Amino acid sequence: MKPQGQNVVSMSWIAQQIDAITGESDPKLKLIYQSAPLAGVGDTLRNNVVENGYLYQNSRAAPGLRIWNVYDPSAPVLLSTLGVYGIDLRKSGRYVYSTDVANRIRVIDVSNPSAPFILSTLTDAVRLDTGHGTFLVDDLLFVAAYGGYEVIGDDDYFTIIDVSDPTNPTILSAITDPLLDGIHDIHVDGRYAYASTHYGGGAVDRGSLVVIDVSNPAAPAIVGSALATPGNSYAHLTKRGPYVFTGVHAGGEGNLTVYDVSDPTAPVEISQITTHGPYWMSWYGKYLVMAGAEYLNLFNVTIWDASDPLNLRLVDSWSIPGATDSRNVFVDGKYAYVTYMDSTNGYLLVFEIEQVQTPSQYELYQSSRDYAEKLFLR
Repeated sequence: MKPQGQNVVSMSWIAQQIDAITGESDPKLKLIYQSAPLAGVGDTLRNNVVENGYLYQNSRAAPGLRIWNVYDPSAPVLLSTLGVYGIDLRKSGRYVYSTDVANRIRVIDVSNPSAPFILSTLTDAVRLDTGHGTFLVDDLLFVAAYGGYEVIGDDDYFTIIDVSDPTNPTILSAITDPLLDGIHDIHVDGRYAYASTHYGGGAVDRGSLVVIDVSNPAAPAIVGSALATPGNSYAHLTKRGPYVFTGVHAGGEGNLTVYDVSDPTAPVEISQITTHGPYWMSWYGKYLVMAGAEYLNLFNVTIWDASDPLNLRLVDSWSIPGATDSRNVFVDGKYAYVTYMDSTNGYLLVFEIEQVQTPSQYELYQSSRDYAEKLFLR
């Protein structure tokens, strides 16, 4: 006999309760590898790129470029080094494009990761002065040449290089403007390039976000800009949908700043979050994985839920004991590759990003239904 009145269990009510508790959990960082000390004091150990089981890592000091086999992320193997001393690098096909501290862009053939070699070099003491961030789109390499460190008004450049012939890269165009002072990084999306700067706001501790129309790469033009809140000198930036996220270069904890660039001619700051010095960022689905800037010994690696750019939410953090500087993070699949420095050496860390899959709504619903039927409907 079926129970009557208050004993009747509503299957729809059970489903509603299940809806409130199902879904994936937030990701967590699990350290699975830490290298032995690598040569590179201070901020010399720089950016990583991972592709097809190999990690390409730049350094401003000897031995320069490192190539690692990371087919097993828990046990990277250093395959080779090359005397190219730079900050940022991009990879396409068999080539790596790297900045060089000596005002150069190097094209490196890495078809044999165990024996890389310099294929060509482009040098320009003005338009490639201290090349920093880069962005590669097809046959165009965009370079942020920020010139002298903490030097305001020294004609820093946004430079576009034609790399259609890797043996002979050539400068296609370059522009300079006070808004580009201390240009640090570039992100290109469609007809627009977004550039972050250290000092484009007119002071050492005030950067800028600059929007550049690159629909004609031979004649790029600034079409929009926004000045940072004083105290924020911008570093890396990334774009997702109509939003640009900018990290900070230095100075205390600093802020992650989010801009709405729905109208590229008029970027609007919509949120700021103190995030323990976010220097570099990489995406893991809807999450931003961040590496902290210098002068901080806490929360050197963090994960933020960025599904709502107005309300970013910290979901996990990892403090690296003794770290003075965490400069780069690159997410490949479920692994995050991080470079950091202490007062003496540089290191490579690999984190597994763990995300527990909770049962689906259907599975929980069926389980609850079976239980209810056994309990009430016998």
